[in-house]
Parts: sequence; structure tokens; C-alpha cells
Amino acid sequence: MHSPGSLAGTPTRRSLVHASRSLSIESLAMARYHFNIADGTEQSDPVGTELDSLQQVRHEALRFSGEVLREMGDEFWEDTEWKLTVTDNAGAKVLTLKFSAETG
Repeated sequence: MHSPGSLAGTPTRRSLVHASRSLSIESLAMARYHFNIADGTEQSDPVGTELDSLQQVRHEALRFSGEVLREMGDEFWEDTEWKLTVTDNAGAKVLTLKFSAETG
């Protein structure tokens, strides 16, 4: 089901999408954003995270991507590709970060 470079290869990675971010309920004006990973398989974020600006969305996308890269460790260097797509609560794409590694 999962390729060797798949982020979904272990329960720890699968849980990153859902458990690594805490939800904020500080303001009803905040919008909910979903941080979805694609690495040959789709890993959607059904819960999302409430953030109040595009700057915060960008910051969280970078922070979360760094966390995923650290979790992957040396596996990232096995010519793998993955992307993080952030969508709003209506499903519209807000931004995409793409990651790949090539050796040799």
C-alpha cells in the first residue's frame, strides 16, 4: 500500500497530519485550513487548524513541513517526492509546497 518513501509508512507519520498541530479556539473570526500531504498516497487533514492570516498559514506550512522532513530523516534522500497542499475549509487551494531529493 505504501511506497518506501511514503510518509504514511508508519503510524507516527500518519499521525503527524492529525496530531502535530493544536487547534486554536481563540477567535470565531479565524478560518480553518487543512494541511494535506501527497507522496504517492493522499493524506488529508480532516480536522484542520484555525489561523487568522495568510502569514500564519505560511508559517504553519513551513513549520509542519520541517517536522515531516525531520521525521523522514534519511528516507527523504531516497529520491522521494512529496508535497504539502493547504486548502481552506471550502476545499480551495491556498498554497502548495513541493519537496524532492535527488542524489548522484
